[in-house]
Amino acid sequence: MIFLDYRERKIIPLLLELDDFVEITNLPVGDILIPVEDQSILIERKSAGDFIDSIKTSRLWDQAGRIRDTDYILNYRIKRKIILIHEQILPSILSERISWASIFGAIQELVYV
Repeated sequence: MIFLDYRERKIIPLLLELDDFVEITNLPVGDILIPVEDQSILIERKSAGDFIDSIKTSRLWDQAGRIRDTDYILNYRIKRKIILIHEQILPSILSERISWASIFGAIQELVYV
């Protein structure tokens, strides 16, 4: 079973390739919860454009802090927490006019949150 936040419905077909059952719910933090016995995985999914926008608005650090501080969701203990950045990032960097230093700095900060 995989729990998916209701705002992420568009990726249901992708998740059904991993598991036969995807439950749509309102996750208080993150986008995907994968229960694995007593050590579950919480994933926050970000497109390249959303990642850059989150850096520019400082929303990224609020989200990262809430993920860091979450130990349980739906009575599942969270063992692994992942921020997954998908899509090619170069087009977003060029269109948003953000430096590579800002991108790599944000990634480095996330590693140590």
